[in-house]
Amino acid sequence: MAADLEHCRKRLVAPERRVPSHARRAAAGAMPYTQEINDKPVFERQHRTADEFRDMICRRFDVPYREGAQSGRVMAMGVPAALAHICRHEGVWKATGAEIARHYAAQANP
Repeated sequence: MAADLEHCRKRLVAPERRVPSHARRAAAGAMPYTQEINDKPVFERQHRTADEFRDMICRRFDVPYREGAQSGRVMAMGVPAALAHICRHEGVWKATGAEIARHYAAQANP
């Protein structure tokens, strides 16, 4: 059972891609959002400083950015603490969840 839970945790927390899903009447999708860089647990449970939080986000961004050269990645942030670091990278698209969903739908149904 522990292995099953770990598999589920990785599937729910780790993906950097929009995950399509199909309901009975309409297409639906899930946007990845990790709790690992969410401001509430970082400050309240981990007792990190604002600078540590910014650095965590920067490190969390760098790997999917490199992987995104092969295939697009999504990184959701509740607080734009590291926005300057992220925006310095070429090809970064700053988009809302709705903008990403519309773009994804247009690619899936040209």
